Amino acid sequence: MSCHIGISAGTVHAIHVGGVDGRWEFLVAGDPFRQLESAVDAGKSGDVVVSREAYAIVKSFFQFTKIESEASQDKDATVDYLVLKCTDPIKQRQGAPLPLEAIIEPALRGYLSRGVLARLDAKQTQWLGYVSER
Repeated sequence: MSCHIGISAGTVHAIHVGGVDGRWEFLVAGDPFRQLESAVDAGKSGDVVVSREAYAIVKSFFQFTKIESEASQDKDATVDYLVLKCTDPIKQRQGAPLPLEAIIEPALRGYLSRGVLARLDAKQTQWLGYVSER
């Protein structure tokens, strides 16, 4: 299996919609999602590509090479940055797991599909960490 990663930065707007029959959706929107389109398109397998906005924040921690895309009929030209090397690693801190109070569970269940809820209710949790290979 292989993947590539696009990283963006900026303000994200979030909204909870629904409530009919106890079902909810969590929607997010904002400029970082537009940036991701370009960053993901610019990368290939194994790459980490950051948007121009994310680059402005993390440029002192990594070595980069600039990737410029050409404008097309339906897209403006963009500038993204391919991460080459981490030059200033951030020390990892071990955080304590956040407690999930029993009172929160019913609210969270409204965001899960009926299929997932059926498996959770049947205590079938082995599949939660399953990754399929193609």
